[in-house]
Amino acid sequence: MSTAADTFVEMRTPNAPTDWAAVFWQNECAAFYGNPSVTPGDFALGVDSSAKGKGKERQADLDVPAPPPPEDGVTGTTGVDEDMGEDWKEYNPPAALTSAPNVTDDVLLGILRASIENIKSGIEEEKQLQAREAEREMEPEEESREDDAAENVPAIEGPVIPEPNPTDVIPVKVTRDNEAESSPSAIPGNGEGSSTSAGPPKTHRKSRRIMERILSRFGDKEGSSSSSKGLFKVGSNASKSSIDASSSSDRTKAAKTQPLLVECVSCLDEFPPKQTIELPCHNYCISCFLRLVKSASEHEQHWPPKCCLNEVPQRVVMRHVPRDLGRAYTARLAEWALPVGERLYCHRGDCGLWIPPYHADPARRTARCAAGHRICTLCRGAQHAADDECPEDRDLALTHNLAEDEGWQHCGRCNALVEHSEACQHMTCRCGHQFCYVCGLRWLSCGCTVAQLMERKDAAAQRRQAREQREQQADAELRDALRQIDEFEREEARKAELLRAEAARLEEDRAQRQLEERVKQESLRRHEADVKFAALRTALDAVHDLQEVMVRFQHDKECELDARGAEEAAAELAGRNRAELAAVAEAGRKKKAAKEKGLAAEHAARAREEKAAEDAYKEQLDRYFATKPDGEQRAAQLMREFRRRMDVGWLAWSKWRDDAAARHKHEVDMDVTIRKELMAEFELRHAECVLEARTAMKRRQAAEVRWTTLVIAERIRMLAEMKTMELEDGGETFYSMSEGEGEEEEGSS
Repeated sequence: MSTAADTFVEMRTPNAPTDWAAVFWQNECAAFYGNPSVTPGDFALGVDSSAKGKGKERQADLDVPAPPPPEDGVTGTTGVDEDMGEDWKEYNPPAALTSAPNVTDDVLLGILRASIENIKSGIEEEKQLQAREAEREMEPEEESREDDAAENVPAIEGPVIPEPNPTDVIPVKVTRDNEAESSPSAIPGNGEGSSTSAGPPKTHRKSRRIMERILSRFGDKEGSSSSSKGLFKVGSNASKSSIDASSSSDRTKAAKTQPLLVECVSCLDEFPPKQTIELPCHNYCISCFLRLVKSASEHEQHWPPKCCLNEVPQRVVMRHVPRDLGRAYTARLAEWALPVGERLYCHRGDCGLWIPPYHADPARRTARCAAGHRICTLCRGAQHAADDECPEDRDLALTHNLAEDEGWQHCGRCNALVEHSEACQHMTCRCGHQFCYVCGLRWLSCGCTVAQLMERKDAAAQRRQAREQREQQADAELRDALRQIDEFEREEARKAELLRAEAARLEEDRAQRQLEERVKQESLRRHEADVKFAALRTALDAVHDLQEVMVRFQHDKECELDARGAEEAAAELAGRNRAELAAVAEAGRKKKAAKEKGLAAEHAARAREEKAAEDAYKEQLDRYFATKPDGEQRAAQLMREFRRRMDVGWLAWSKWRDDAAARHKHEVDMDVTIRKELMAEFELRHAECVLEARTAMKRRQAAEVRWTTLVIAERIRMLAEMKTMELEDGGETFYSMSEGEGEEEEGSS
């Protein structure tokens, strides 16, 4: 159970105290002072930040006191917990809720796992419900804005887009997806907070569709090109919104000029609507439609041509297929409209044509195909000779049997049956043929007598009487068999009724015994369930006590480590602060000494230069006035003027030297002052960072306490629900199933 913490939550390890200096630098200093690669020392000493590596970690030697300890006890979650509201849902549950040492019961382990997942699922469902409600609330506003835009925009001649100020323009680069990205380097910053780049607005999909409808309306009235140009006319410094507007106008014009394509449901290619055939449910291209009709005309299992179980109308087929395929379709329509048993085909293997019903002669029982071949409509074979009868004619066979029993005679000319009622054996058929009724020969060509005729009729009467007797005997036997069957069925029904009554009595006795046994087993099962769930509740309470102790211990440990880490960070920051102040003071002293030394060296050099210039000028004057009267006075006067001019320059330089020394001293003092101000600001920021981190920790701990309370309540509810289910559902529970499986395993072993 020690590894379950990785699955549910990531918590700060007790052995990893908070590095307040690192947190302070990462969260506050970089955003407040601008360039993250410049340290406070660099800022004070004027070091170029470009010489530093970007990955070098910056440290501030600041002297900051440790933050005060919390006032609400060790954990410090009382005040925070009151203001948590719904923020606890944003935190993960504590890892201690997944720790259950020495717990081996599968039911408890399942409850421990499922309780946290149930709460997470409830939180997720609540978020989804809130999102759906927000969308429903926004839909009327979106529709009203769309209606207002559709009503108001057509009356506008064209939007006036002011020229942007060049100083306020943010350079953008248009990516492949037409999304502008602001360059961080182009955003000015004052060094007093984080700067956020505000990119150009993105075009909403619904607004784009509304604009396309408006442009199409303009296109119908005034021409799409002029309207789109009038609506999106901008200057040379157009922003991203003008780019989006012009591209939307181009897409609208392209959509209007591009023909609409329709997909063929068979080959899935797209065609213009005029090159497709529209059916009740889909569209077909011409080639696929012809292939559909041809396949249906060649195979009866594909007949009739259909699209999504809808039959293609005959007029649609005849309007779009060629003439030969139309004839084949019409022939198949007439042929396959008849049932299979009523169709007639030519018997010849090299022909096999279908014979329409109007080419059949029902009287003669013959039919003729289009090739002129005749068939028999009874046996479906070749037509029989004039005197031959079809062996498949059952009616004719029954007629012959009846004529043989009755003693009827056939006409020798037309082969019709003739019945003799009375008089002699001389018979005349309706066809005019005269014959002897005894032998069937032509009249006056035989020597048959009336006695022979009577014998023939008596024999026929005897056969008729024998047939009637056989039929009566068969009917009597059938009635006797039916009577016996009826008696047997009544006897069997009586026996079955007796058996059912006995079985019902036995079943009632067995059900009574089973009911008594079930009542006994149910009482025993309920008692065992009470004992079992009481033990589970005791074990679950022990787990809850342990987990609450672990959560509190973890919180106390975190607070202790947090206070220790803040104190150590403050001490470390104070040491770095003192060292940096000493370094700044030493650097200022060295700068002052170096400046004084440089000015002294410059003073000595200027004194030497002035002495050399004065000597050279005096030597020139002496040479020039050596031979002239009053030369010494004139030379002395010029020398005094030269010295006066040199004194004026010397005084100016001395003033400059004093000013430079004062300026340098002021700069060094300003460096120290700035560093002190920075340190004071760092102290404030560090204290705020520590307080913010501590508040965040307290909120997380309060959320974990809330999680612990809810999870414990959920587990108790789940255990009570399982107990209720166990008592209500009988033996169909986890424990009963597991025990039943164990009994089966023992029985099999």
